[in-house]
Amino acid sequence: MTDRVLITGATGFLGQEVARRLVAGGAAVRALVRPATDAAALGALGVAIVRGDLRDTWSIEDAVRDIDLVIHMAAVHRGGAIRRTDFWQVNAEGTKRLLTAAVKSQVRRFVYVSTAGVLGDVGRDRLGTEDDPARPRDLYELTKWRGEQAVRRIAHTDGIEAVILRPSALYGPGETRFAKLFRPIAHRRFILIGSGRKRLHFLHRDDAADGILRAARLGPARGQTFLLAGDGPVSILDFVHLVARVLGVPPPTARVPYAPVRALAVLTEGVCRPLGISPPLYRRRLAFFDTERAYSIEKARAVLGFAPEVELERGLTELAAWYQHEKLL
Repeated sequence: MTDRVLITGATGFLGQEVARRLVAGGAAVRALVRPATDAAALGALGVAIVRGDLRDTWSIEDAVRDIDLVIHMAAVHRGGAIRRTDFWQVNAEGTKRLLTAAVKSQVRRFVYVSTAGVLGDVGRDRLGTEDDPARPRDLYELTKWRGEQAVRRIAHTDGIEAVILRPSALYGPGETRFAKLFRPIAHRRFILIGSGRKRLHFLHRDDAADGILRAARLGPARGQTFLLAGDGPVSILDFVHLVARVLGVPPPTARVPYAPVRALAVLTEGVCRPLGISPPLYRRRLAFFDTERAYSIEKARAVLGFAPEVELERGLTELAAWYQHEKLL
């Protein structure tokens, strides 16, 4: 393993696992962490903390000094009171700043963790591949795609080894987003919107960490883009039933058609947004029920030797137990 590693996004549930594995492998790990973020867990692992921000060139240059490998996972995600400019300044321009500083400091390899979401809706009866055109659907996916473009352009011009990874929906202990789905199923209040036939593709944190570290250390990965996902996709309906099973409750039976709910979302957004009110129902959230997200991982298998090990039911059982322990249900 490369000796000197900088991680961004190291305080996240995936970033901490990557940092833990690197430290266990003998690497000297440094993390770029925002000033107000609690980094005690990283410090306990033996990670050196550099306070800074992807908006600030000076702190970035300080973080990458004397580094061999950068693993860039930090990003502004959806939700909360996030400004549009934050997406651009962190996900797109921040990636460009970090890679430019890495080139200046003669970093050997730069691993950029993007998202499979840049492919948008991959369509029915097929699996998305790395050769598909990007079709980002929202600002998060668009700015992650622009980050990819910056990585390719700068790496091609300046000769740094760059690897782009596109993980599918990440889950595992520490990830709280899926609590919004688990909770209504656990309390028997879940209503399926649409047919439930659209496919989802998940990736457990442990398998994601394995894919990232393979991309970091294997020579043939340089200059390549890889999709990372679990063994296979699952329909929304089957996923909901699986979650009910691991929670020990009956599967939900309530269902409403997609089209009228979307029409209501359009109306709600039109009324609320001019008034500065966050709409209780909006189209982006509904896209969960109407987007095909199923991916081929054959390239990652062939080049990286990537082989996801965490079967979905086992991973969801583990996640449900963590939610219960944290009183998130």
